[in-house]
Amino acid sequence: MNTYSLAVLVYAEDLAGAMIDLLQIESVPVKQDDIDEGGNPKREEKVEESIPSESQRWPDTMDNTPTAKNSKFPPLRRAALHFLGLLTREATRYSYESFSKTALLSQAVIQRARVTLAYISSTDVDGVVRVMAREVHEGLEELSKAQLRL
Repeated sequence: MNTYSLAVLVYAEDLAGAMIDLLQIESVPVKQDDIDEGGNPKREEKVEESIPSESQRWPDTMDNTPTAKNSKFPPLRRAALHFLGLLTREATRYSYESFSKTALLSQAVIQRARVTLAYISSTDVDGVVRVMAREVHEGLEELSKAQLRL
């Protein structure tokens, strides 16, 4: 997906800030009981049963339990990370292609995103979210280099 960067120039700070806010609010850290000696989340050991229970057949997702009390399902965090990644890539491309000194994202927003993503990439209960957070964090490093014209 390509976006004309000048079309989102006015909204880039607000959009990035909204995604960071969403990630901070919806973050689900791993419980201390679920961390192994190396500081990594423990993997669940699967027990083989001949007849799966109801909870094993139908895991709680937003699709089959949209009115569940637990609103912190991973798809929302994944979507926010995906959008933040797209915004970061577009800001990086704009920085390399633009001759102006105007940046799509300020250093304050980039620093706030870095701190949030570093926390999420090391503590979130969902493995996909942790990986996506690391990827977006790397994209922010590239954006910083692009803004410095390195």
